[in-house]
Amino acid sequence: MKISSKLRRISAFVACAVLLGTHVSLASTFNYKDHITSLHTKQEIEQKYNASVDSNYPENEYSVKPNYPSTVGSLKQVVINDTLSRINYYRWLSGLNELTPNYDKMQRNQKGAILLNELGQLTHTPEKPEGMSDEFYNEGFAACYYGTEPGDVYSGNVAYDNFHSLPDLIDLYIADIYNGDTSNGAVGHRLSILDPFGTKASLGKCGNFSTLSIYYESSAEAYNAVSPVKLDVQPYYAYPTAGYFPKQFCYTNEYWSVLVPGGYYLKSSKIAVTIEYDGQQYRVPYVQERSFFAIDFKLPDILINRLGGPNKTMPEGDFKVIVTGFKIPGNSYMNLEYTVSFFDADIPITEIYFEEDSYNIEVGQEAKIELFYSPAAADVEDNEIVWTIADESIASIDSDGVVTAKRPGTTTASVTIQGITKTCDIIVYGDPVYELGDVDRNNIIDANDATYVLELYKAANYSQDDLTLGDLDFNNILDSNDASLILELYKTRE
Repeated sequence: MKISSKLRRISAFVACAVLLGTHVSLASTFNYKDHITSLHTKQEIEQKYNASVDSNYPENEYSVKPNYPSTVGSLKQVVINDTLSRINYYRWLSGLNELTPNYDKMQRNQKGAILLNELGQLTHTPEKPEGMSDEFYNEGFAACYYGTEPGDVYSGNVAYDNFHSLPDLIDLYIADIYNGDTSNGAVGHRLSILDPFGTKASLGKCGNFSTLSIYYESSAEAYNAVSPVKLDVQPYYAYPTAGYFPKQFCYTNEYWSVLVPGGYYLKSSKIAVTIEYDGQQYRVPYVQERSFFAIDFKLPDILINRLGGPNKTMPEGDFKVIVTGFKIPGNSYMNLEYTVSFFDADIPITEIYFEEDSYNIEVGQEAKIELFYSPAAADVEDNEIVWTIADESIASIDSDGVVTAKRPGTTTASVTIQGITKTCDIIVYGDPVYELGDVDRNNIIDANDATYVLELYKAANYSQDDLTLGDLDFNNILDSNDASLILELYKTRE
């Protein structure tokens, strides 16, 4: 996605003076190897993130639920606080100032979320629905758009809620690997949330759609006047950050970002990025340069493959980033060098969500239960996800949450992760409704069913439906033991 930023509006002279002081000279090269984020300890990083996860986050996020066109609605204060807390965690992690709520614009964001919900479409440029007033539409559009409004400097983001809480959406915004962007995975949400000039934020939600806007100051002087973190503290900001960084916050094929809020000329620069890992150096083949003095890049494919392929969490260990060739005023260059030390942070889950509360499946068909958990960045290994089903005669479930319907009936499927269990209903339908043991399908269970199972067993030729109804010991074959169990069932019902 695209965003608009004030960084391109900063004069080269002023920004250079703020960041580099009196050190600028002709044909000089400045090398920066340290960053304030290198002072973060593993314990601080874990504790601050877990402190941003509210185990009492409300199931109902609204103080007033939106009901278009009569009610714009509003979010509960705890939702606003928790979402800002998660945003400010990532800004702290990156060495940036905290954002505060922009209450004056919350209603605009609510209108943006309502607009998307009415359209049922995720877009930065929503069309006007039939019957919506121009005033409502214009405000809603502004909350979704990635640009700015005259006299109102901000960048707008949109996201499909995807059954996550609003704070957990920030994890996905920051990663930017999940946003469905079509421009070669371009990072945009992250650069807005981690905007070095950012000071405020507003947000809204309606149905499964949400909006988030980050407000920033339009000049270095204006920013320094209102922010406790001054721009002369660091000449650059990176994500993943210098120093310790949770490995589960970054995937092998995720874009990395470097923001340089100063007077650097990307068009005149000769920027190159090299990654050093385990004693080897890897040249990044393509660096995406932003008009607002930021660059994005991915690890080279050869390194991604060495780390286990795409969509894997980063391994523990050190990755040195070497960036050269930022052109700055005075015919000078700035080079960056920092090390990201990935570690396995202790981030437990607090809640599990399913996409649906119940699943209707026809006999013989399959359905996958879509699973989400909170926080989105929690450390969960595949072997920690345990699926079970209450009645295996009705349906089975595998380790990926795929349910296979066996016979008509109702049961429940459950998943347990780190001691937390979530359950949903499984409804298997078919016509007519047969019971387990009714192999001849006459709606009664008697000795004829046992005889029929023995005949099928001797012939060694039976269908999946026969197996589903006659396999009472669930060993995936029909045999004399199943016939005996059917007789027992017949006697019991008699």
